[in-house]
Amino acid sequence: MKTEIPTGAKREERFNVTKELSVQIGKASVLSTPSLVWFMERTSRLLLEAYLMDGEASVGANIKIVHLAPAPTGSEVRVGSHVAAVVGRRIDFSIEAYDAFEKIGEATHQRVVVMLSKFESHVEEKLSRSAS
Repeated sequence: MKTEIPTGAKREERFNVTKELSVQIGKASVLSTPSLVWFMERTSRLLLEAYLMDGEASVGANIKIVHLAPAPTGSEVRVGSHVAAVVGRRIDFSIEAYDAFEKIGEATHQRVVVMLSKFESHVEEKLSRSAS
């Protein structure tokens, strides 16, 4: 890592709930839980990227989410992630998501900083073994 990642560092991302990100529940079309997870993880990954050196990447290691309320298709969602703890190469995040009316989700998430070349080699090794 370029510099120590400060506890409390934060990032916010906004996105619109599209049909592709939604699930139909009765007559309501709302943000799906997998889509919410994707945006929570993405926001945390983007926050961490500013602190990585060339040749480093981060991978998700754990996420625990509570999907609290629906966000209708067409609405805007705001996802905020902040660094809760740094332990070596493991970074813990606390995440909250809101629509215009209420908190719709919260999560804790862990990412691990890896050497990209080592990670890619590991993936290539698995691919070559599965091709055999």
